[in-house]
Amino acid sequence: MKLKPRFTPPFFQILLSLALPIAAQSLLESSVNFLDTFMIGQLGEESLAAVALGNQIYFIVLLMLFGISSGVGIFVSQYWGKKDVPRIRQVMGIALQLSLAGSGLIALFAQLIPEELLKIFTDDQRVIELGVSYLRIASISYPLTSISINFAMGMRSCGEARLPLVATAAGLVINVILNYILIFGQLGFPALGVSGAALGTLIARFFQMLLIIRFAYARKLPMAGSWKEFTARDRLMFRKVMKTAFPVILNEIGWSVGISLFNAVFSRIGTDVFAARNIADTIFRLLLVFSIGVGNACYIMIGNAIGSGRPRRARTLAANYTYLAPVLGGVTGIVLAGLAGIIPGFFNVSRETQIHARNFVYVISLVLPFKSLSLVQIVGILRGGGDTRFSLYLDVGGVWLIGLPLAYASGLLFGWPPMLVFFLGSSEEIVKSVIGLWRTIQGKWLNDLTR
Repeated sequence: MKLKPRFTPPFFQILLSLALPIAAQSLLESSVNFLDTFMIGQLGEESLAAVALGNQIYFIVLLMLFGISSGVGIFVSQYWGKKDVPRIRQVMGIALQLSLAGSGLIALFAQLIPEELLKIFTDDQRVIELGVSYLRIASISYPLTSISINFAMGMRSCGEARLPLVATAAGLVINVILNYILIFGQLGFPALGVSGAALGTLIARFFQMLLIIRFAYARKLPMAGSWKEFTARDRLMFRKVMKTAFPVILNEIGWSVGISLFNAVFSRIGTDVFAARNIADTIFRLLLVFSIGVGNACYIMIGNAIGSGRPRRARTLAANYTYLAPVLGGVTGIVLAGLAGIIPGFFNVSRETQIHARNFVYVISLVLPFKSLSLVQIVGILRGGGDTRFSLYLDVGGVWLIGLPLAYASGLLFGWPPMLVFFLGSSEEIVKSVIGLWRTIQGKWLNDLTR
């Protein structure tokens, strides 16, 4: 298959209508994460590292939920192309059941063995103690998040990207206000530190879940099914969904565990290096939101095109996004490089930590065009076309066979400089983008799952 892009006004109109709300939602989430990191950073490097470690568990949960919602969302977007609402609600029920079971199980582990979970990442006892106080409270929110994520997925897959944005904005405003009050002890409340950050996050996620459910049922959207529709037994449909969705779930779990171990390398190098890694990652996610929005728009548009019986349209969309993604990543990388020497200075950390953070941001800005391309290929083209098994091999293989071994060897065995360790670990994105481009050109990613 030759990549023949066709950039037309309708393409950009649909792209912007989908990508901008998704990007705005991601930007809000990343901005609040930045503000939370900034507030916690005022308590010192140990508190910053403790919350970052607690969030490593949430990161795994979040990516597992993203895997479930993305895997099932392929069917939602294609069934929406056929306007088959009963099937949409049936697969939504499968997504909710899987998500609640998985997030509930990890939340249970976080309540029972939090110390053991955090010891995977560090042996700093003070950081572990602070991390446990954060994790025990924050983990209660995991099942709430699972409901919010799946309803948001259903809305986006049916072309309604604005409502999840509104719900997220409301939840995140509550989060920032409560965190400020509870972390520092404002308005007569006691200063709870990292526990206050966890409590504020829990309350905010609860309100966000209520709001997004309210939107779905008040507007009678396609994914707003009844208890009977969500729990209906259909073994053939379950097997059909799991055949495609299970590789996506494995993909996100495998990738998130790999990235968490990648971060553990920096934690083992030193608390200051890990704090710098967290600062750099927070800055990075502020600008990655545009690529995330484009990747999700690609996923929805390709799924809708395939479901409505327009494979040629799907191939044209794949070509458009393949050309667009690295350009977007390059522009974002330039902006990120410009911020590298500025933002780390706002954190109450040592000068050495600020220098490490700046160097990490420079590496990210260099790799970002490849990261943007691989994100669009894996999340948008391959998954949107139902090629979930190949995307599993590509994404997880990149972390476990390239990024993690290189980071472990260079950082913990050879003791090389943290900036070089980070670059070697991030080089997986270059390899993934090249292989993903080859798969896109092959054209084997296009599958109609509604037949």
